Amino acid sequence: MKILNIIFLTIILQSLALKTVFAEIIKVPEQFPEIQDAIDYASDGDTVLVYPGIYQEQIWFGGKEILVDSLFILTNNPAYRDSTVIQASGKGYIINFNSSETHL
Repeated sequence: MKILNIIFLTIILQSLALKTVFAEIIKVPEQFPEIQDAIDYASDGDTVLVYPGIYQEQIWFGGKEILVDSLFILTNNPAYRDSTVIQASGKGYIINFNSSETHL
């Protein structure tokens, strides 16, 4: 029984490590013109990297465990944070978390 527990734990840890190894960085607007398109494409563990600009859209994470951030995350330069803006394209929410997201 102890050997089975060790094997099971090893399989779990390896699958978590593989998830991190295969995480993708998806760039907006280089790869996708809109943030939501990149989110739709993303898988759990991926990062959506948003370059400076004004993005007029509403985004929904759809329960995905992903990170959406500006170039600030790579540079610590607040100018990137300040120049990467999401504006609602109508009434309602800008960012919607209503599924199984665990944190913002």
